[in-house]
Amino acid sequence: MRRIEDREVMIADTPQGERIIGEKVPQEPVPQAWRERLGSWRILNPDPGFPVTDLKLKLTDGKLCLSYRMPVLSPDRIQVPLRTVTNERAILLGLGRTRGDSVQMVDHEGQMRLRWSGYLAEPVGRSDDPKASSAGVALGHEL
Repeated sequence: MRRIEDREVMIADTPQGERIIGEKVPQEPVPQAWRERLGSWRILNPDPGFPVTDLKLKLTDGKLCLSYRMPVLSPDRIQVPLRTVTNERAILLGLGRTRGDSVQMVDHEGQMRLRWSGYLAEPVGRSDDPKASSAGVALGHEL
């Protein structure tokens, strides 16, 4: 790990030179409003050409994360840590594309919905299980 300005980043030495491959995500308290939203969410407006499946809000190592599958990009589960800004808005942490994007809780036809990256989702389950794989490092871009 190396500190660059206010970020603690992981550096890889490659034949092409040094590359930032991740950023350490600090531990932050997760507000109760966000804890109450943990669980599975179903996309209401899917994009057939770029499907997002298995969308979840979860706690991983005590950090709030957005977790999903996007088969067009990867067969693996994608998980990104979130930083809450308000009880209705959080931002994706880390480096690279989509980082800094918002996850918002919105009222849609009288129901709470999750809005993220053009998608609208409804809750389908709840999970209080804080155990999962590590979200302490968010994948990033090259240096």
